[in-house]
Amino acid sequence: MTSCELRNSIFILLVVSIFSGSCNGQTSTSQETNNINETTNTEPYPKIVHTVASKSETVNCELLDKDGNLWFSISGEGVYRFDGKSFTNFTIRDGLCSNSVGPIIQDKSGNILFGTNRGICKYDGKVFINIPLTDTLGITSLLEDREGNIWFGAIGKGIYRFDGKKLTNLLYTYEHPFFGQKSEKYISDILQDRNGNIWFSSWNGGGVWKYDGKSFKSFLPSLDYYK
Repeated sequence: MTSCELRNSIFILLVVSIFSGSCNGQTSTSQETNNINETTNTEPYPKIVHTVASKSETVNCELLDKDGNLWFSISGEGVYRFDGKSFTNFTIRDGLCSNSVGPIIQDKSGNILFGTNRGICKYDGKVFINIPLTDTLGITSLLEDREGNIWFGAIGKGIYRFDGKKLTNLLYTYEHPFFGQKSEKYISDILQDRNGNIWFSSWNGGGVWKYDGKSFKSFLPSLDYYK
């Protein structure tokens, strides 16, 4: 599950399936609702318990992990895990890097990785571990490639690749045909295709980039678009 848009669609479908009954109930009389509950013996729907004093209701990127748990973040409230029955909230008190969480992925070993405004955190099912060398970066996107390298976008810093030991900064400065020398400020999403190429989408006019393992190639709109 690499695309936030795809995860958003799955999340919306799950939320609708969980809460659609209560929405429909708004048009029913109380007697009708009681009759339905008595007939079906339905249990109350699970509720999110807010543990952080945040007024935000903005749900960010989601992940459906290999065990069927749904992970998602709410701005300023850390991350939530829904196991089909109840919600569990994880925050900095549990070892999370930051309560401001963006992208969420699961690596090949089953760890859950969280991109935050203070680097990347790894959750192994028991504890949170900060990935070194990333704690000063605001993470905008995450991907683990076939070789196990972690790719991520960072605000104002372009793209990074982490091989477990070394952190390499890529796609930071390039010659834009209209803007000239330009830094890639925001990479909004990353994915790897079936041929092994890695694609990066740019939020700030840089178009789309493809990395074939050796070099980057850019795909841009026409100059009329920028004008």
